[in-house]
Amino acid sequence: MGTGRAFRSPDSASPGDARGHHGLLRSPCRHPSGSRWRAGYEPDEVQRIKVSSGFRQAAACLDSDYDRFVRELITLNEIPAPPFKEQARGTAYLAMLKDAGLTDVERDAEGNVMGIWKGTRSGGSMLAVLSHFDTVFPEGTDVHVKRKGTRLEAPGIGDDTRARSTAPGKITADVKLIGDRPSGTTGTDTMLMQTVTAVVKSYGLTPSYETSSTDANIPISMGIPAVTIGRGGPGGRGHSVDEWTDVEKKGAVQAAEVTVAILLANAGLPEQ
Repeated sequence: MGTGRAFRSPDSASPGDARGHHGLLRSPCRHPSGSRWRAGYEPDEVQRIKVSSGFRQAAACLDSDYDRFVRELITLNEIPAPPFKEQARGTAYLAMLKDAGLTDVERDAEGNVMGIWKGTRSGGSMLAVLSHFDTVFPEGTDVHVKRKGTRLEAPGIGDDTRARSTAPGKITADVKLIGDRPSGTTGTDTMLMQTVTAVVKSYGLTPSYETSSTDANIPISMGIPAVTIGRGGPGGRGHSVDEWTDVEKKGAVQAAEVTVAILLANAGLPEQ
């Protein structure tokens, strides 16, 4: 499976750019002792980030950039990406990373596309945002997006939805092992999880902790704190040909804003 990656150094207060269905954070959460750059999960620190001028500018940009977000979501979805054949979508995403200003943009032998948003100081650890390209649909599936107001309908358009069934009634399957994804847990007492929790709660939302098979499994199995963040917003019929998601502006912008706040809370923001 190809993966879209937008790496950023936690030494920068400006957000990186990633456009994928799965938001995955990976961070060793190591910060120099005594540094004037702080990262943590205390509610007052989250609030300090949210009221900072840089964050307010980023939030305003997300709001004004809403139409581009929807446009690129549709563009990427309409590029067929059946399992192990996501090269065309990877090429389009690679161009998007370059256009967004990331450096070291490349595609590896497995088809993973990645780039780096460099920070402003050296010596810090890496923070990564990942998502996957491929869909569960075979070649020939119509992935054209049908738009009804703010509702988008197409196979793969939501992906991170809670509904996984394809039709009412009994489902039978012939289960075959095609891979072995390791499992593990990032504890809720880790800095990463407490930071995510503090940010989510600061928006009046209630975090829900679940165990699932996501892109977070591999880093977790390597001892790297990781979490998959729900994209936010209503949707349904995930992994079915009549999958849908709602991109109503207020909810979509807030979801992106929450993600940026989580990034900055983990990366650290310079004290004024």
